[in-house]
Amino acid sequence: MSRSIWHFIRKHYGAAAQIIPEWPVQHRLASGQEVHGRTDCLIRHAGGLVLIDHKSYPGHDPAVRALHYLPQLLVYRQVLEAAWNVSVTAMAVHFPVLGKMVFVQD
Repeated sequence: MSRSIWHFIRKHYGAAAQIIPEWPVQHRLASGQEVHGRTDCLIRHAGGLVLIDHKSYPGHDPAVRALHYLPQLLVYRQVLEAAWNVSVTAMAVHFPVLGKMVFVQD
């Protein structure tokens, strides 16, 4: 499974892409809400960051399931963009059990 995701990352973002696993996030949003968490995987590339969340969902239709995680990804995107002063160019949910990567957007 790990070979598959590394191959995907290199194919889509190039050998120069930096893979950052398990990055802690902590930030106070403009609303006053405190965010504490840990991203599963960030890909730093020439255009910014890709945010990837791993889920062990073994069911059917991962594209629909990925939308359940969009609120979490949106908050993490907001935190990363504020803290790193960089654009999150894509957000994805990786389903390693299914061998699928599903990109989501707001």
